[in-house]
Amino acid sequence: MFDAIRHGLANLFNFSGRDARQSFWYYVLFLFVVQYGVSLLVTLPLTFGSMADSFRMASHGATPQEVNAAMAASMSSMLGITMWVGVISGIAMILLLAASFVRRLHDSGLSGWWAALPVAIHLVNIARMPVQMAQAQSAMIAMQTRSDPQAFIGQFQGQVGWMLLGWGALAAVIVLGVRKSTPGDNRFGPEPDPA
Repeated sequence: MFDAIRHGLANLFNFSGRDARQSFWYYVLFLFVVQYGVSLLVTLPLTFGSMADSFRMASHGATPQEVNAAMAASMSSMLGITMWVGVISGIAMILLLAASFVRRLHDSGLSGWWAALPVAIHLVNIARMPVQMAQAQSAMIAMQTRSDPQAFIGQFQGQVGWMLLGWGALAAVIVLGVRKSTPGDNRFGPEPDPA
């Protein structure tokens, strides 16, 4: 496993050759663990701080509506930070995964240009993220000013398609990444050693 991670990191800009399926997925697992770890390090303190403020308000006699409004305001302000963490980690993921994914495609006999499909989908999703965050902030403001849950839910109904598109990039990587290796040498090079 560590050899696969080392190989992936050492070949960040090497788009030629082949990567075995097992090596590729160990490297992907490593990247996702790092990405989620960084996201948690950024968002958990913000979330816990918001919750602590709400508990403090409740313990000092604030009404449930005041606590909910304060929580919604706090969450709304966190969305900007969350968006930028998502944008930066999404771009980093593309950069760290691109060459390895191309080599994995080569190992299954496909052109590396197939990697453009999930990359394009992911970039569209990243570009759309500020709009999604603005809609989420509007929903938070609506929740502060009205206690109507339908108004809050209504803000997110138009985003289902975009969420599915984001999952489409992941599905494309999975479908293309699990393809069987070409046995022996192929037009992209010799058969890689599984790590």
